[in-house]
Amino acid sequence: MRPIPSIQTVALTMLALLSAAASAGAQALGTLSSARPIVVVDAGHGGDEPGVVDGELVEKDLTLRLAFVVAEEMVARGYDVRLTRDGDFAVSMDDRRAIAEGAGAQVLLMLHVMAREDPAARGAEMYVAAGMAHSGRLADRVEAEVRGDGRPLLRRALDAPALASPRVASVALEVAHMTNPEERPLVTSRAFYRAVAESLADAVEGYLTGG
Repeated sequence: MRPIPSIQTVALTMLALLSAAASAGAQALGTLSSARPIVVVDAGHGGDEPGVVDGELVEKDLTLRLAFVVAEEMVARGYDVRLTRDGDFAVSMDDRRAIAEGAGAQVLLMLHVMAREDPAARGAEMYVAAGMAHSGRLADRVEAEVRGDGRPLLRRALDAPALASPRVASVALEVAHMTNPEERPLVTSRAFYRAVAESLADAVEGYLTGG
């Protein structure tokens, strides 16, 4: 009996197929696939850094699943997508930024899930480096999309070198609270992941086109 493919194998296979299709489409239009905007999707934590844990929910697992869905949506829209990790291993914060800069990316999306002592805490939180105009414009787009979906969002400036790339517009998004009774089901919901992915793709599109 053949083993059941892991979620990582399935997602990476889908990404490869979508990427090939997007590349073929670009070439058919007389453009090079390398000219496609590069978006780096970063699944927070990994390896011996589990992130927040609440019962059976572990942040590093949730962010990886979410990252695959976000990446699929980005590829389907024609972007050249890179993942900072595609499995359960640690990546330093410096390396996450370096991956994006080394790839020549236009955008870095860092994905996280929250836990709070107060179970009433809900909504999303976004972090952006102060003084980075390009990242601020991307954050404006993300904020508009999240709020447009009817979800509260708290935006904060963060003095974090991983977000302070002078070349790559970077934001860190905490998508939901696993400790909130209403939001707990969301952090394992593919439908929610898809909604987040579509909102982020719309935000990136608006940022890159300036529309």
